[in-house]
Amino acid sequence: MAQNLPTIALLATGGTIAGSGASASLGRYKSGELGVKELLKAIPSLNKIARIQGEQVSNIGSQDM
Repeated sequence: MAQNLPTIALLATGGTIAGSGASASLGRYKSGELGVKELLKAIPSLNKIARIQGEQVSNIGSQDM
């Protein structure tokens, strides 16, 4: 079945979506803390809809793009 799934290339650049904080209840976080592999592991059901190939191309905030 996996061979029938589309392949998606995910290029990770860091930033807010890769941020992590000390607590879910606090509004403070540090951007770019999580790598692409960690982010993909957080959503294990993705492998049911596509073969995702993640690559960390940078780890910077959007203000530095």
